[in-house]
Amino acid sequence: SALVIEKKSRNTYENIFFIKQLLQDRQVCLVTSAMHIPRAMKVLKKAGISVMPVPCDYHCDRIAYHWYDVFPQFSYLGDSFAALKEYV
Repeated sequence: SALVIEKKSRNTYENIFFIKQLLQDRQVCLVTSAMHIPRAMKVLKKAGISVMPVPCDYHCDRIAYHWYDVFPQFSYLGDSFAALKEYV
């Protein structure tokens, strides 16, 4: 009963539109990928919904940096694309 799943939306905006009708002034947590939190929080704030962010799915590595890491690497193209997509 504490968990409500909305299944009609296709994106963050639609999800917020549908859950706003379900919330009825309840206190809620936003659980999503850490990369999505800033965008989702902006949309929620614009919709007038107050939530507590709970980021998950962090992307990080524990490999030490080297001098040659300042040069572009093909393996980082996916990360760059994901960040650009979130920004846009």
